[in-house]
Amino acid sequence: MCGIFGFTSTNNKNLLNKMSEILSHRGPDNSGYYISPDNKVHLGHTRLSIIDLEKGDQPMCNEDGDIIIVYNGELYNYPILRKELIEKGHRFKSNSDTEIFLHLYEEAGFSMVDRLDGIFAFAIFDSKKIIISFFYG
Repeated sequence: MCGIFGFTSTNNKNLLNKMSEILSHRGPDNSGYYISPDNKVHLGHTRLSIIDLEKGDQPMCNEDGDIIIVYNGELYNYPILRKELIEKGHRFKSNSDTEIFLHLYEEAGFSMVDRLDGIFAFAIFDSKKIIISFFYG
């Protein structure tokens, strides 16, 4: 089980490190951070590697680097969604179910949650729209 965390404020790398330490038991395999260029959005992830052990590290971003996600859970219908997204022209750099969220968000915005079947929590930061949203299901 992974751990996700984040906050908005001025740059506070020490807080990110403390949050990661506290959640390290939830994701002992890896950890990662995202800090927006203006230092106002901070996202972090501790990873328990289950799917795509080599390329599934987080935070994960889309091809343009303007949409960032941290995610924990299991998306049951990700093979079906992945196939649909590939047919629409999306390219995947991993086999992780996390990447489905990024491409589905690009297609449908936050109405994407209507298509998700699983147990999960995630936060997406869209730097073009300056929104950060947290969802769980």
